[in-house]
Amino acid sequence: MLFNSHIFLFVFLPLVFVAFELAPKKLKLWVLFLASMVFYGYSGIKPLAAMIVSIFWVHGVTYYRDLVPRSLAKLLLVAVPLSILFLFRYLNFALDSFGIPENTRQGFSFFLDVLVPAGISFYTFQIIAYGLDVIDRAIERETKFLNLVTFMSFFPQLIAGPIVRYNQVRDQFEAIRLKGPLARNFADAMQLVVIGLVYKVFIADAMGQLHGKVNLTNGGTLDVWLAVLIYSFQIYYDFYGYSLIAIGLGKLFGIDLPVNFERPYMAPNFKLFWKRWHITLSMWLRDYVYIRLGGNNNYIRNILIVFAAVGLWHGADWSFVVWGLYHAALVIGYKLTRPVWDRAPIALQIAVCFILVSLGWPLFYLDINGYLALLPRLVTITEELRQIYQIQEIGFIGLVALWTFLPGPIGGKIKSWLWNVSKLPVFQASIVVVLILMLANTADFIYFRF
Repeated sequence: MLFNSHIFLFVFLPLVFVAFELAPKKLKLWVLFLASMVFYGYSGIKPLAAMIVSIFWVHGVTYYRDLVPRSLAKLLLVAVPLSILFLFRYLNFALDSFGIPENTRQGFSFFLDVLVPAGISFYTFQIIAYGLDVIDRAIERETKFLNLVTFMSFFPQLIAGPIVRYNQVRDQFEAIRLKGPLARNFADAMQLVVIGLVYKVFIADAMGQLHGKVNLTNGGTLDVWLAVLIYSFQIYYDFYGYSLIAIGLGKLFGIDLPVNFERPYMAPNFKLFWKRWHITLSMWLRDYVYIRLGGNNNYIRNILIVFAAVGLWHGADWSFVVWGLYHAALVIGYKLTRPVWDRAPIALQIAVCFILVSLGWPLFYLDINGYLALLPRLVTITEELRQIYQIQEIGFIGLVALWTFLPGPIGGKIKSWLWNVSKLPVFQASIVVVLILMLANTADFIYFRF
């Protein structure tokens, strides 16, 4: 079920919210749990069953953690969730990579016949983090299973994050179970949802339509560059929009989810970019992979491993692995050139960081051969620089860029004014009316595929 669909916005969400508000205090958490099961089960029984198996497995291993050595408990903990993740998401990729014949593939049809379950990478990392933290005694094991299973399946962040640590929300779920949600600001919650939908529908989806006009066989040099930048803005506002919606939905039900996106295109270097883009994924990989590999003791090796994992986490294809290693090279390159890089004007740092990050995004929609075919077109001056994009379309791209990089006090005042306007009920109602007309043509969130 998609956040930007009619059935979610005008059927599922209102029904769940009303049920949550009307339910007695002792049943409110049950409402959230059952709603999350319906939300995820909407995509199919197999994906729902896979998630339930992972949750019960992690709960069981943490319950019996003291019966085996800690290292074995950790191995058992990750074995089943990662196996399920591999079978549903990476099996086909592995079979292709090893050239497995078709008759052998038929034995794996149970997994291959299912579309990749939405958000499987997100909830797998989340429940593994809980289990490892319990085994390491970093947090207490949750004895109230309803609290735990509601946390692991909480629908506002189930599909595309943020990847939440249990200690960040434990008290909030317990408060709902005992006495109902803590104080909520419905205006702020709805504001986040509305702005997120605006970013998704009016910017990301519009950028997606523009991006589809250029391929590897048409357009001039400027068109090709614009297509690269268009996708960069598309994925930026697609994920930004989702992140705002998720936090807003959490607030509606009394759960404060962590910030997952903090203007990453304003980052002056690649290290800071990854502290602002998908913040919770970066923190997860730092704590559960990078540090456990030895951290800075073998910096280059560990960065390469972590970013190869980042790439593979984003997609089951070699192009995603290359994308991850490309970002590893950017981060390592910044580390090696930091004394020179940091002395450059801040605007130049931001511009170069944005351009180099944008040049990596085509690996999300092109295979490696397609990407290698794209690169020469970026430096080959065609007779007609612009053949596809019209002036008004370039103007729209310029406005989005201006909004993204709006500088200084003036930019801050404009954004503050628009933020206040977006709180007005008449603004939110107007957006809802327009969304009713436009949602039929909206696209899936890009991160729903991961």
